[in-house]
Parts: sequence; structure tokens; C-alpha cells
Amino acid sequence: MGPDGASLQQLLSKFDLALLDMCRKAVAVAKVCLKIPSRKHIPRGSTTNYTTIASSLSDNAKWLSRGAVINADDAASIGLNIDYRDNHGNEWQAYWRLYCDMRLELRSNTNKLLESDYASLQL
Repeated sequence: MGPDGASLQQLLSKFDLALLDMCRKAVAVAKVCLKIPSRKHIPRGSTTNYTTIASSLSDNAKWLSRGAVINADDAASIGLNIDYRDNHGNEWQAYWRLYCDMRLELRSNTNKLLESDYASLQL
């Protein structure tokens, strides 16, 4: 049995429509931003397109937060090209050390890290 008009009105009155609009726009911007870097990670000849990948990554039912970590299998399942590294190799160990160092530096709210395709700067 569905809600009557009065209870539906009461339920809707609790929502901030401006916040809802802002959230919808944030999701739209995130999808656009996801399209740009994903271009180089889609295998040639793949039937997956940028929009599909962006939609998959912004699915909050599957990925519960924006900062959720996905593994290589998850990334491959949505159409990204994965260059897997063995976690015992020197290159993977170097990436892991960099990740740990960055996490330690960012523990305080005063530290900031700026990333680009050629440098990382701590402010």
C-alpha cells in the first residue's frame, strides 16, 4: 500500500531541494571528469566506452564511497585496461612505499598533496 498524499508531502518536506540539485550536479561533473583520464586505459578495440566506465565508477550501490579502492579484477570487469604488477617485484614495492609515505604525510589536516603526471608536491 503506497503512502497517501499527506504522508508523501510530509516525507518530501524533509528534503533540501537545493542540496539534492547540488548533489546531482556533482555526480554529473564527476562523470565528465572520469571520462578524460579513462581514455588511455581502455583497450583498443574494446566495446566499452568512457560513459559506461564513468557510470560504473559512480555507482554508489557498488562503490560505497568516492575513495573506495578497487582491485585489478574489478577494474578489468568495468572495461579498464589493467597492467598488473606482481607485489613481490621492485616496481610494485616502490609504488607501495610511495603510497605509504604519502598516507603518513597526509595524516594531519594541515598537509596537502598536489599531483600531476610528472610530479608530486607537498604543501
